[in-house]
Amino acid sequence: MPGMKMQQEDFNKIRRNYEYITNSLVNCEGLVEYLFSKEVLDYDQQTTIEEARKGKPRVKKLLEILMTECGDCYDVFLGALREKKLGEMANVIDSDPEQKEVKTERPITRSQRAKVEKGAMEEDHLDIWSSEHDFLVAEFKNHLGDLIMKLFCKMIIDSDDKEKIRREIRDNYNVGGATCLVEILANRGEHVLPRIIKVLKPTYNKIANRLEDRLAELKLERL
Repeated sequence: MPGMKMQQEDFNKIRRNYEYITNSLVNCEGLVEYLFSKEVLDYDQQTTIEEARKGKPRVKKLLEILMTECGDCYDVFLGALREKKLGEMANVIDSDPEQKEVKTERPITRSQRAKVEKGAMEEDHLDIWSSEHDFLVAEFKNHLGDLIMKLFCKMIIDSDDKEKIRREIRDNYNVGGATCLVEILANRGEHVLPRIIKVLKPTYNKIANRLEDRLAELKLERL
């Protein structure tokens, strides 16, 4: 992620809202710490931002680095805003008033299309997933940006899925986005559950361990 420019569509959204962000985001210290903890910012980038004068200069430095050096970090940035109770700002940034009729999406590569499997989970795995629905929504809703990025990078969800989740977040806030993500993952291939657990580790061990325990119980039942 470090050393790469943000995706052009996302870059344009932040550029379009640049003045709004720099005028509205009075204190970005919590965001910087969050983005560092999610490995969006490395230590040198965090230090560079913190060396800037507090207030608007520091916010500008954060945006400059996110837009030009951190790659596909847009969803994590929006997730950070929502994590810090700035969901309305995230919604404003992510809205696209100039393209309400025609939605422009980033194309995914041929290799990505081949690897994003579609279809229902194995029946027993789906039973586990469905029974944990409320738990998963409650856990996912506070970490949507990071989870979307991780799942996208591992080719479990694609660009269409990301856009669908973003629409749900705009319309129904993080709970809607989390519910949408849980439903999408239930239809990402027969053997997707172990892949999801692998993505969740080690950052989200609470969720991963709970799902692994349920799989272990299933194996014992099958003996």
